[in-house]
Amino acid sequence: MRIATRASKTIGDNTTKYYYDGDNVINETLNNNNYATNVMGVNGYVSRRQNGTTGYLFKDAHGDVLSIYTSTSNKVADYTYDAWGEIRTQNESSSFENNPLRYYGQYYDYESNMTYLRARYYDSSIRRFISEDPAKDGSNWYAYCGNNPVMMFDPSGLAIYVPENQSIIIDYLNILTRDELYIDSNGYVKIKNYGMNTDDRSAGTELIYQLINNSNICTIKVSNKNDTTYADIDLASMSGVGTDTTINFIADYEKQDKVFVYDKNANVVEQKQPVQIALAHELIHSLRGMKGSRKKAGMGTNKMPGANNEYWRQEEFDTVGIDHIRDDGSYADAANWYFTENTIRREQGFYWRAKYA
Repeated sequence: MRIATRASKTIGDNTTKYYYDGDNVINETLNNNNYATNVMGVNGYVSRRQNGTTGYLFKDAHGDVLSIYTSTSNKVADYTYDAWGEIRTQNESSSFENNPLRYYGQYYDYESNMTYLRARYYDSSIRRFISEDPAKDGSNWYAYCGNNPVMMFDPSGLAIYVPENQSIIIDYLNILTRDELYIDSNGYVKIKNYGMNTDDRSAGTELIYQLINNSNICTIKVSNKNDTTYADIDLASMSGVGTDTTINFIADYEKQDKVFVYDKNANVVEQKQPVQIALAHELIHSLRGMKGSRKKAGMGTNKMPGANNEYWRQEEFDTVGIDHIRDDGSYADAANWYFTENTIRREQGFYWRAKYA
């Protein structure tokens, strides 16, 4: 299921158009002229450039933008809010007039005094969304964050769907991220608190954050196999489109297959796949399919030491994080990919994987 993102808005004679990376606005034009550029970090926007000035966002633990500074420490904007996001005070220089990145680091429309949360608009003055929750979360589909905005966050209104075995799955998801996750009454994964774990789990944190905020739905199930299926295999390989996905994974360590890894002496040895790594592997496949970046075809030759020129699908090499030579002769460097099984393995303290099969 996809949610339409806003393509443009017109106020009087001025039209602003929005360009996205996934569901996040990265560029804006005003009357077809470049106007603003945003940079994303692990947990949302980190900077914005408009009117020739780059500002860096300073946020509180809730993600609210409190102030914006330039690289020379000049403050160009500051804001305060109540718990529901109603703006109490704001001060902006001319270069950052009408900056849209406000409450919870999301887009604020100064014309309507509403916050754009991808799936729908939130009106802080009445503490409600102006349309019902497409995920049908709870008894009141217009309520914001279960009427607890201090502890809960709702960046899109949709999330990862877990129809069964919820306690098992949420435990493994929480192992992969610094954030604290929970499953609501309808089976959707939501972020309760940011940065509750101080361990370096940047890739795992961002992986789950992007899955939650993608406009397609990822369903996770405990199964007797590890795999990812796609609602539309063609859309899964169509950049910027993507499709819904379903993850099956084995939650029992003893039933996991063995994989080839490098031990502490750089020897290739067999070890059982840790459960959270098996899940992370499928989460990466899922995100690639949801964003339309899955490799539909293509083979490659594994160039990792000790891999004996393993010949396998590029999609698996990309997902694991294995350097390989593509069929067209080009070199694929795993260092160019942020989300890989080997990146998650490093964060979790496991040996790197040397081969896929």
